[in-house]
Amino acid sequence: MNAKAPSLPLETILWRWLLFDSGFSRARAREIILQGAQSNALSLFWQAGPDILAQQLGLSPAEAALMEVARQEQETLAARFGQERARGMHTLRINETGYPAALIHHLPPERRPLLLFLRGELALLDLPLILPLADSDPPPAAADWALETMASLTTEGALALFVARAGFHARAVSAFLAAGQPFALVIPQGLAAYTPPAALQSALHANRVL
Repeated sequence: MNAKAPSLPLETILWRWLLFDSGFSRARAREIILQGAQSNALSLFWQAGPDILAQQLGLSPAEAALMEVARQEQETLAARFGQERARGMHTLRINETGYPAALIHHLPPERRPLLLFLRGELALLDLPLILPLADSDPPPAAADWALETMASLTTEGALALFVARAGFHARAVSAFLAAGQPFALVIPQGLAAYTPPAALQSALHANRVL
């Protein structure tokens, strides 16, 4: 492992591996993680050895064999994730301090992301989030009102949360960038697959965007 690369906690490495690299279904990975999420038990069981891990998590023999793959790949995974952190990408678990309370409040349990991948000014997460919630783009008058309201709340210390998609959210991002106002932007395709346009990149460098 590159000693200069920032390291991730073992709990985070295991969560990431289970959700994205393990071969477990997403539902089963979530179930395994949430069994002990309040006490970071996954890493504790992991360190206790494969037999205790399998027993405590109720793993089938096939699932236990999959978990052993992660044991063999642990150093490689830690190095890869550490390199991401060195490039400015951070990973936040749902059971860590700083996970936005607004996501817990507004999203049902099955839709809450267990992991957030973040780039930009992490201190923005300390602000209360405001989310535009609608099944479709609002009519022009409603969109104007929503933008004005969100801009006003931002000046009072809130943080607007938008999604990188066409329609109202794209208009809102453009307006906030032009006004130099801070906001958080969700990238549905993932940070690794997204190249910020110049204006957004400038706002990132200025610590106005997360």
